[in-house]
Amino acid sequence: MSRKRGGRKGPKPEILQDDGTRLSPEETAKLSAEAEAYAASDADYEFFEEEAEPEDTLAPPSIEDALYALEAWADAERAAQLQAQTGTSCRVIGVTATGLTDMAAMWREALDNEGRVSLANELWQSGIYEARIAATKLLTQARMRPDDMAWQLLTRWIEEADCFALIDALSKPAAKRLQANLARLSQLDAWANEGQPLSEDLDEAVEQPQGPIGPKLAIFLMTRPYTKLRNPKPEDHRVQDHLLTLAARLAPGAPVDLSRAIGRWLADLAKFERARVEHFLATQEHLPRTLRREAQNGL
Repeated sequence: MSRKRGGRKGPKPEILQDDGTRLSPEETAKLSAEAEAYAASDADYEFFEEEAEPEDTLAPPSIEDALYALEAWADAERAAQLQAQTGTSCRVIGVTATGLTDMAAMWREALDNEGRVSLANELWQSGIYEARIAATKLLTQARMRPDDMAWQLLTRWIEEADCFALIDALSKPAAKRLQANLARLSQLDAWANEGQPLSEDLDEAVEQPQGPIGPKLAIFLMTRPYTKLRNPKPEDHRVQDHLLTLAARLAPGAPVDLSRAIGRWLADLAKFERARVEHFLATQEHLPRTLRREAQNGL
C-alpha cells in the first residue's frame, strides 16, 4: 500500500532581526503569540471611512460682489463697439459674452430661487448693460416656483429696455414663464393694444401711432417656441391662433423692426404649419413688404 504524499507541513519561516541574525526562542515565541492574537481579533475591527472634506462652495454673492466681478472684465474698446452696435443708453463695461455666461452660472449655483430674483432685480437697477444681461440669465430656467415675482420683473424690464439686444435677452426667460402659465397671454394682449387705434378702418389705422415698440417686439420673440412644435396639442394651436390674431392687428403700419419680428415668427411657423401661414398672407391686405419678405423665407 503506497503512502499518500503531501499534506506534511514544512517548518515555519524564521523571524530574523534587521541585521539578519536570529531572534532568541523567547523573542520568537513572543512575536508569534502577538501575531496569532492579532489575527484572531480581526473580527472585532470595523472599517471606518474617513469623512470627505466638504467641497468649496461659492458664498451667495451680494450686488457689490457681482458688480465688482463685472468691473474686473472691463474693456474700453469692446465697450465702445458694443455701445455703437446696440444703441443702448446704458453704461457699457465691455464684458465678453462668455464671461457673462460663466459669472451668471456661478451666481445661479450659489443662490436659491428667492436670491436669484433679488440679485437679478438689483443688477437691472444698476443701469449697466452687462448687469442687465446677467439679470436675464439669472432668471432663465424652466422650473421656478414661485415665479410670479420673476414674471412681474421681466414684463417691467421689457417695458424699460431701450435696445433690441435687451429685449431679445429678456424674451428668453419670459418665454419660460409664459409657458408655465398661459394665463399670462393677457399681458401680451395689453402690449398689443397699447397705442392701437380704435378705428376698424385699416387705411386709417396705418396712419396711427402704435405705442412703444419694445413690448410688441417681445410678443413675437418670447412666443417663438410655439412656432417650432412638431406635434402641437390643441392648446398649442389655440395659442398660435391667438398670436396670429395679434400679428394681424399689429402688422399694418408696423415699423421695420416689428415687421421683421412678425415676419420671422411667421417663417418659423411655416416650417410646420405652412397652410396656416399661406392663408394669413393671402387674407391680410395691409402687410408691410419687410414682413412679407421675411415670412416668404419660411415658405
